[in-house]
Amino acid sequence: MGIAGRVAAIQGWAGSRGRLGGRGNAVDKDENDESAETRFREYQRSVEAIDRTVANLQPAYIQALNSIWIANAGASLATLSFIGATFHKSGPRLILLSTLGCFVLGLISMGAGILGWLIKERRWLAYIVKHEPPLATLDVPANLAKSPTEQAGLRLKDPRTTSALISGALFVFGCVTGLFALLLG
Repeated sequence: MGIAGRVAAIQGWAGSRGRLGGRGNAVDKDENDESAETRFREYQRSVEAIDRTVANLQPAYIQALNSIWIANAGASLATLSFIGATFHKSGPRLILLSTLGCFVLGLISMGAGILGWLIKERRWLAYIVKHEPPLATLDVPANLAKSPTEQAGLRLKDPRTTSALISGALFVFGCVTGLFALLLG
């Protein structure tokens, strides 16, 4: 669970206990305390389930990013090899160069996404380096706290995700143009 979520849950639970205590009737107070504790336990279980799901998804996300890197790099090399093998016969054909361009732009997109992510994360990295050994969870400033999906990178606002989508689209377009080049040629 993200730090901000944990703090909000604890504050919400503690706040509900404080509000319930002033009602007067001891029976109502006990029932309301039990109700608040039950709600907090349910909330805690749901947050733990979300954390487990995100923890399971994060390796798949990283694998997908690596696969896009490898696919674009491999396709670039294959296209360069094909251009090199057919260059002496007919010279470079425009469709092959556009295919190569798609794969190279996909690689550039992934590199730009990683650079954007590093720039975005520089505050968090600087905070970790400054406060070594790491501080307690609740000592992290709220503006540096992340939700579980942000920690895993599973948001469109994450530069790695955006660049991976662009790179994936370029890979597919490059493959389609490469297929047309083979069929036409």
